[in-house]
Amino acid sequence: MQLLSYLLGGHETTSAAIRWGLKYLSDYQHVQDKVRDALRAAYPAAVAENRQPSLDEILKNRVPYLDATIEEILRHGKALPITMRDTLVDTEVMGIPVPKGTTVALVGGGPGITMKGLGPASKKYGAGKAKTEKYGQFSDEDIEEFIPERWLKPSKGDDGVETLQFDPMAGAMFAFGLGPRGCAGKKLAYLEMKIVFAALIWKYKFKELPKDLAAHDEVVFLARAPKFVYANLEKL
Repeated sequence: MQLLSYLLGGHETTSAAIRWGLKYLSDYQHVQDKVRDALRAAYPAAVAENRQPSLDEILKNRVPYLDATIEEILRHGKALPITMRDTLVDTEVMGIPVPKGTTVALVGGGPGITMKGLGPASKKYGAGKAKTEKYGQFSDEDIEEFIPERWLKPSKGDDGVETLQFDPMAGAMFAFGLGPRGCAGKKLAYLEMKIVFAALIWKYKFKELPKDLAAHDEVVFLARAPKFVYANLEKL
């Protein structure tokens, strides 16, 4: 049963996320350029030898801007559009009572994730308030925009040099669910996306598309995916 979950759930959701990613990289040329620059800076041996980075290099070398871009793709793409949970106890959400046994639909791209929040953080309490304090909260001003930099934060190394590092807790994210019933294939999905995006961006430039081909029409089956994915490639 676990293997079937990997095959059905993992295949469709990861594929959908990658397809959304290709659309966003075409839409946001400056992001694509920054990812490519970050990759070339992270893998100087591959640049010097005029080759793609090896699997071993991708696994060992962290590229914060690539990680941030993948996280923003997952946030915007909402490949997992909805998750269902049953309440085990009487509880309250944003001041609204929720009785035990209620099936709650958790939206993957709802308020606080891809759109403005429903109200002030003061309405939250208990676990909800703790999560906000732990994960941080995105500004309503730019929450609907595609900005990978929101996942980066300054960090000083042992040498005192300050660099930007990927912060997976910079804000709310629900791409893989949460808690003990969160997606078991999360690490595998991230690894697949890193390999695919690193290989494609290294070798090709995804040029801008005409508006009619760049449309973000969607289709929802097991996952939320773009209806059409086109690419205007330039080999590098």
